[in-house]
Amino acid sequence: MVAEREPAADGGGGALSPHAAAALLLSCPDPAALLRQAMSAGRPTAGIHAGILYVLQDDGWLRLTASEGVDEDALRPYTLVAPDAELPVATVVRERRSAYTLSEGPGSVSPRRDGGPPLVAYGTFPLVADDRCLGALTLLMRDAEPPTDSEHSELSGIATVCAHRLAHLLSRTEPPAAGNPVLDGATRVVGARSRATRLELSMSTAAIGSFDWDFVTSRVVYDERMCRLYGLRPEEADQRIDAFFEVVHPADRATVDAAVEQAKQTGICEVAHRILHPDGSVHWVDVRGRVFHDVNGRAQNMVGVAQDRTREYENEARKQDRKDFVMGVTRGFSAALSTQDVIDAMARSVLPAFRARGLAVYLQKSERTRLAGTRGFDDAARARLRAVGEAAAGNPVFSGMRKGEPLFLEDRRQYVEAFPDPRMAPMTDHQAWAMLPLVAPDGLVGACVIVFDRPHRFSSDDRTVCTAVAGLLAQSLSRSRLFDERRTQLTELQGLLLPQNIADLPGLQLAVRYLPGSDGLMVGGDWYDSIPLPGGRSGLVIGDVQGHSAKAAAVMGHLRSAMRAHAAEGYGLAGLMSRSNRTLCELDTDLFATCCMIEIDLSRNSFLLVRAGHPLPMLLAPDGTAHEVDSAGGLPLGCFLDAEYTVTEEALPPGATLLLYTDGLVETRGRDYADAVADVCQRLARPDTADGSPAAHRDLDRLAELIVAPAASYTPHDDIALMLVRRDGGTTDTAAS
Repeated sequence: MVAEREPAADGGGGALSPHAAAALLLSCPDPAALLRQAMSAGRPTAGIHAGILYVLQDDGWLRLTASEGVDEDALRPYTLVAPDAELPVATVVRERRSAYTLSEGPGSVSPRRDGGPPLVAYGTFPLVADDRCLGALTLLMRDAEPPTDSEHSELSGIATVCAHRLAHLLSRTEPPAAGNPVLDGATRVVGARSRATRLELSMSTAAIGSFDWDFVTSRVVYDERMCRLYGLRPEEADQRIDAFFEVVHPADRATVDAAVEQAKQTGICEVAHRILHPDGSVHWVDVRGRVFHDVNGRAQNMVGVAQDRTREYENEARKQDRKDFVMGVTRGFSAALSTQDVIDAMARSVLPAFRARGLAVYLQKSERTRLAGTRGFDDAARARLRAVGEAAAGNPVFSGMRKGEPLFLEDRRQYVEAFPDPRMAPMTDHQAWAMLPLVAPDGLVGACVIVFDRPHRFSSDDRTVCTAVAGLLAQSLSRSRLFDERRTQLTELQGLLLPQNIADLPGLQLAVRYLPGSDGLMVGGDWYDSIPLPGGRSGLVIGDVQGHSAKAAAVMGHLRSAMRAHAAEGYGLAGLMSRSNRTLCELDTDLFATCCMIEIDLSRNSFLLVRAGHPLPMLLAPDGTAHEVDSAGGLPLGCFLDAEYTVTEEALPPGATLLLYTDGLVETRGRDYADAVADVCQRLARPDTADGSPAAHRDLDRLAELIVAPAASYTPHDDIALMLVRRDGGTTDTAAS
């Protein structure tokens, strides 16, 4: 119940809901106030700025009863209108239908193009109650053109309520308002009708129920519509107010109680609340009421109206749900960088919301359609979707999609009619499709196909949301394609800074892997290298420059080149690490780097190891056991110019395997470092294989994939570099078994 406003003398006031306007019209004390309130109710709809009210007399003549905003001198010839007059006010009374008319007159907002007098537009409505015409209402409108269907419906509703209120005014026993002595004939026409019947008719016109609640006795008088609004059977409901409170939703009972108590103080009650019908359904009602007090100021009763607003609330809830859904999709897309990120975000948002089977995203480039990604499909379905994309290029149905027109196919019959080409035949479990063009400012990006595993009726809400999401997806994909291209360029640049071919090392097998980080455009500073040394010795280097940027990649390239140069000068491991540290300290950068170098001497069955803040290497022994190689480590490169580095010697028997790696392999957000190291060590010793055979121990490439795969699956993950080196000779078959 919203606080009702008293009818303004000038007809002012903001737009009211239909039942609020009806309540105000039904409270008007005289025809003049009724006319003003009718103008006020119609002003937001059609810009009403003047009005005239005629009442039908016993002799059939129409008498001018009230006017507002019209020159009295201009109306003087029309004080009485004959029944057969060719005037709109007489015509609508004879024919019982409304009419809209244009005439020349002052005060119009619609000047004529030919320079003639301005046009005045007005609508005239018969005032009919209980199947009897009581008069006519004329309203002058803002625009010189007929109102829309919606405006006509609202104005007709206002006239209907006015008719019932006028009937009540004409049936009163007291004399009519001063200045209206001619109402006696019309009064006799409607005098025998009960006020309750007329009120019921007016309420039913606007689907409004009415009630009169006696606070003293806790009894309520209500109409049948009010009863049904609250889910009560009129023939069974009693007059206890508790019968109505019992169906109020428990969560809203306190709100209703508070509104009633406040109304007893203020005189005005407004509340919107839910009610529970016997069938379990939940409905919304808006209630407005006015409280009357006795001479001592005590609240005696409340008279009010109620209207079912379930549809409006549900529409508003759906509108809010659509808004929240689109905002959620927008947030998901805003965090997506690559094309795959965008497809993942789309799948997370759309598939659960639409209860869809899966989705496929196609990208178009140079008149070719490519399947960029899918969710919810197996290999066979993906192959079919790929073939559909290739065949769709020449299908005329897609010409509409190129113009930005979506295609909604609710069952297989519609699909086959649209795509008779056998190459585009759907999978048997695909039953409905939403095909959405992805159009960005620079043109068609591609298409998104949402697939359902059962026939699906696409409501207007579904279509609206799909279209909105398609627009967001197109913009995100357009942006992500630029990101992918840029990232590819940077990754290729970083690849050029790494060894293109690993040099063959006598007596050793070698496998390397490098995976760029998954987060952002910035390249990392991980690197590896193999360096042949004099005397049949072999050197391996792995390192990681701090940060993720083009600067880190440049420092990495500089360090790698410097190490190869220092190695060629004959420096040992300690000297090589010290010289590299000095090189980085003298560079114009504040970045540091970690590094691990080993020198393998097959003649001594051993290797030398030196570290600068880098993770410990791991050793897989010929007997199948694996462990970290414990060794002293120095400070990272670039920290102090005079840093020293200790060299450790360890055994390397035939068949043993060494693993060197950067911290991206074991450092993952939310995971314990020691657990990650132990997991890598276990994979090194007992790697998973498809058939359980020990072949992976002898195939370093396969072993490298098994080791790096878990870390690469985390999102996001850092750059990862690793080197596997195995000394020839010996076997690990027994250990692997």
